[in-house]
Amino acid sequence: MFRASFGAGARETVNGTNLSGTNLSGTNLSETNLSGTNLSKTKLREANLSKANLGGANLRYADLSEADLSRADVRYADFSGANLSRTYLRGANFKKHEIYGKVENLTAKQIKSACYWQQAEFDPDFEEELKKEPDQKIDCSWVQPYEDYSTFKEWCDNKERISEKAKHTVEVLLEKIGIQDCLAAGEKLSRMTEVILEGNRITDISPLSGLTNLTVLGLSENQIQDISPLSGLTNLTKLSLNVNQITDIRSLSELNNLNAVYLNNNQITDIRFLSELSNLNVLYLNKNQIRDISLLSRLNNLKFFWLQENLIANPTCPVQPESICLFELQP
Repeated sequence: MFRASFGAGARETVNGTNLSGTNLSGTNLSETNLSGTNLSKTKLREANLSKANLGGANLRYADLSEADLSRADVRYADFSGANLSRTYLRGANFKKHEIYGKVENLTAKQIKSACYWQQAEFDPDFEEELKKEPDQKIDCSWVQPYEDYSTFKEWCDNKERISEKAKHTVEVLLEKIGIQDCLAAGEKLSRMTEVILEGNRITDISPLSGLTNLTVLGLSENQIQDISPLSGLTNLTKLSLNVNQITDIRSLSELNNLNAVYLNNNQITDIRFLSELSNLNVLYLNKNQIRDISLLSRLNNLKFFWLQENLIANPTCPVQPESICLFELQP
């Protein structure tokens, strides 16, 4: 992906430099100190800025399309007119600097044009702006995250280096099993078949991605938006994700052993990705934004299909018997 290196590579210091209008596309700037640097109108397409310090940098009208900003510090930088289309933002820090103040001229629309923005760090007021901004359909297939560890032990060993959101999930899991040693915790979790983490303010579930022996997973009443880390948990039979902030459920499409899925009270509109889950007996989708359920007509093993408080204009059960579908609130 990256075509060039900058200077000697990682951990360079070029802070305060005027690089305005420079073409740095494809350049490796990983861990570089670019604080206070003038990068206005700079081309940074496909550049590697992972773990770089961009605090106070002038990024006005910079082209950051498909750049890697994972775990970069961009506090109090100026993003006026910057192109963040498909930029990789996992773990990037956009929070207010304790001395120099907050990021300037950054909009929720810019952020929502990027990849993995849900796993970046924002101040609470900006997170409220993100909730109001409509989601965009972004192709993030180019991203090959370097910090996607394969085991919980690796996540735990690196918890001081990963994003605060992922670190919180690691700490919740350690507290849940009553073990603080990463090796022992990883061994125990790898053997567990059931984990319930409901109501723990979890936002990033990446540290769960290696728990492939799980058959039951409870994550209701958290603040989860991205469920893609669940895509490899193919032994799951029961999954509870009620009361979160989920819009995209395509990651469930390959979890063919699921027989019970609870997705009440989210922001789901497209449910076609559930159409191949032929083992489903129980499917709860109350309080979403669903309009069309016709694509689920092949789910012939359903016994309970609840769809209360959605946007279905002419509710008709797509499977038989029709009595298994519940559209209206019960008195």
